[in-house]
Formats: sequence, C-alpha cells, structure tokens
Amino acid sequence: MAINIDRHRPHDILMVASRSDTIQKEERTLVTIKWTDIIQTADWTPPDEVTCPELLSVGWLVSQDDKEIKIGNTIGEDDVPYGITAFPKGCVLEINFI
Repeated sequence: MAINIDRHRPHDILMVASRSDTIQKEERTLVTIKWTDIIQTADWTPPDEVTCPELLSVGWLVSQDDKEIKIGNTIGEDDVPYGITAFPKGCVLEINFI
C-alpha cells in the first residue's frame, strides 16, 4: 500500500496499539519513505544538470505531525525505537507500508 504525500495538506498516520493479558506493547509499522534531498554544487555545472536526488529510507514508523515524519532503524529490547531519522514533511514524496 502506498500513500502519495500532498505537501499542502497534512496526512495522519495512526499507530496501532495491541494489548495482551500481561504486557501492553506498541505494534510497530515498517515503512519505506521516498524523499527528496537538497543538493548544492561548488563547480561550473550548468543549472539544468543540478537536480534534487530522490532517496529511499526504511524503518519503523515512530511518529508524524504537521511538520515531520520520524522513523527508527532499530527497536531495542525495551521496545523503544532508536536510530531516529526525522523527515521534513515537504521532502517526503511517498510512504509505503510493508
């Protein structure tokens, strides 16, 4: 499933919580995020050859608000995500749920 991000309207992604009889742990959602990055040149490259690269990152969805989306690349034994990457919403092109 893919979500195309409209950079003019925020989208809400809900985290799903699961509950067992003895432990309450958050169910993590694995995602890929396609995003674009800034580029700068320091040479004589013509302007039409300078374009922002599109990149792909993988991780567990941690949070999302009006400004950014956060993913973690590791879930610790304490069920806490680590290795956090924060993406400005304006840079995110697409989110795919795995």
